[in-house]
Amino acid sequence: MDGQEVLIADLAVLVDTDAAYGAVAAGADAGPGAIPGWLEDRQRTFLEECRALGCAPDFWSVFLYPYQTEAGQPSPVHQRSSDVHTEEKQIQHVREFLRAAGMESCKLFVSEWNITVSDRDYLNDSTYRAAYLAQKLPKIWNQIDLVAVSLGSDLVGSHYDTYKVVSGGMGLLTRTGIRKPAFFALQFLNSLGLWVIDQGENHVVTRTSDGSLFLLCSNQKHFNSQYYMRSEESFEPGKLDELFEDLDPIELTFRLDGMPEDAVCAVKVRTISSREGNILGEWEKFQFETDLKPHDIHYLRQACYPRLTMFTARVQKGILEVKQTVQPNEVVLLHIYARD
Repeated sequence: MDGQEVLIADLAVLVDTDAAYGAVAAGADAGPGAIPGWLEDRQRTFLEECRALGCAPDFWSVFLYPYQTEAGQPSPVHQRSSDVHTEEKQIQHVREFLRAAGMESCKLFVSEWNITVSDRDYLNDSTYRAAYLAQKLPKIWNQIDLVAVSLGSDLVGSHYDTYKVVSGGMGLLTRTGIRKPAFFALQFLNSLGLWVIDQGENHVVTRTSDGSLFLLCSNQKHFNSQYYMRSEESFEPGKLDELFEDLDPIELTFRLDGMPEDAVCAVKVRTISSREGNILGEWEKFQFETDLKPHDIHYLRQACYPRLTMFTARVQKGILEVKQTVQPNEVVLLHIYARD
């Protein structure tokens, strides 16, 4: 089946699906998927045919990976992009493409998102991936309507030789149910309030309906030339720090206005770092042993959890000042609320 036949087949499926949903589930959405920038002439023809048939899609879904797309290639080329803003640019490009196609109001779903398409890349298991999600998602969340991180579990990508505690799989959980740093990063993101008070390169400040504040801090590091010159399957779990331009911490200072005068606030601090909530760090304590017993796995499942601490701070003249040091590829969630 050539590309044109695939396009027609996809169009038929969309029409049939739209009709079926209309019959059994009024209000359900239907829509196709695409890779940003790849075969856009066919994507454009697809949308034109949909509109002509009166079945314009309710949403448009895309894959999102930090790769360059070769538009003229018959199949996608997974070439890693050194542009640190490539994901934001991809989403912006898709929005412009939909606008040019007369689909400006169409919902945009990211149906598959990750740092790599490889399921043999130990960066999938690292705190880098957690910092990446925490830092990237706030930059694109105003441009998309839904996002799904790939994948839920390493069980999906298991192979005959993936017998290690972790093996670079794309899951948020290992095969044995150990939660990776990326799992906790999504948990932190889901804890944020609905109202965004402030947002910057390394932080997001939000407010909840009960008046408490959630501050998400991250320090995602960028790759150096070694990363782009080596295969993603060749990275060793104990040497990932060699792939980054620097390993410098950052200092963040928050001055929160409009706080109750002279109030004493509790500040709960949850941390994902090389020392806390990090499966690779805990596995290294076992010297990356592959033959671990069930009770060892049970220990790792309990040990891989964000650190939780708390301190108090007093509001002065309606301002609460909070300082936070964020280590390389670390994610910190601060929950601030007035004490009774």
